[in-house]
Parts: sequence; C-alpha cells; structure tokens
Amino acid sequence: DFSGKWFFLTGSGRYDERKYRGSKRADVEYQTLSDMINELYPIALDCCISTDAFWNSSFGDIIDEIDSYRRREKYKQKQQAIHAHNLAQQIIEGINLIVNGNDNQKEMHGLWDYYPGLFEEEKEKHKKQQDYNEFENFKAQRRKFANYHNRKYGGGKNG
Repeated sequence: DFSGKWFFLTGSGRYDERKYRGSKRADVEYQTLSDMINELYPIALDCCISTDAFWNSSFGDIIDEIDSYRRREKYKQKQQAIHAHNLAQQIIEGINLIVNGNDNQKEMHGLWDYYPGLFEEEKEKHKKQQDYNEFENFKAQRRKFANYHNRKYGGGKNG
C-alpha cells in the first residue's frame, strides 16, 4: 500500500501527523511506486533538484531537498516582505519630512538602521562624514561671529 503520506515524511523518515494535519496530500493513495515517483519528479525539478540528483538519491534525500528548498523560499519571501515594509516606512518618513518640515523629522534613517550588522562600514563612514560636516559648520559659524564682532567693535585692527 503506497499511501499519500510519503510527501510528509520527516527527516527521520516518519510521518508526523501533527505537522500535516488537514493537508490534502495526506489523502492521496498510489497504486504503484512509479505513480508516486512520477508525481514527485516534477516537484523535485521545480525545487531545483537536477535529474541526475533525483534519480541517484534516496527517497528520503529527495524529500529533505524539497523541504529545504521550501524553507529557503519561505525565508526569501520573508526577506522581501521586510524590504517592502522598510521601503514603505522610508517613503512615509520622506513624505512626512516634506509635508511637516524639518521640525518633526530628525533625519532619514540609513540602511544600517534597517539592517544592523550588514552595513557597519557604511555607518562608520557616514558618522565620520557627519562629524566632519558638523565641525566645518561650527567653524563657519565661529568665523561669521568673529567677523561680525570685529566689524561691530573694530577688533583685529592695529592702529
């Protein structure tokens, strides 16, 4: 008897009924082992398992590869959702900055705020550039004040 529980074997080769309860696949029955393999083959190809690997692997190995592929795809989908969410958040911040002016918005977030650990070098470069710009702005303000003071009180002139 080739029951349809084949697709939901766990890594140990056992069917975990709690994990797949309510799944339509659990109700499928196959007349021959070839029927089961013929249904599994296109699924394996869709999961990037090569023809050679499919025919030279054990049934459990193929199932493990399919499960691994599905986990990777789920992870990719989660990453895409995170990227879309972050993009929406940045757009909202940008619109808020335009509509409400600089008073309500301190600064646009950098990539390092959304992906900590991934852009550490860029964060350091940005911080150094920000510090440099602040210092240059401070120096310009001091020069402006000194020039104003000298004009007003006549400082800096000998004689």
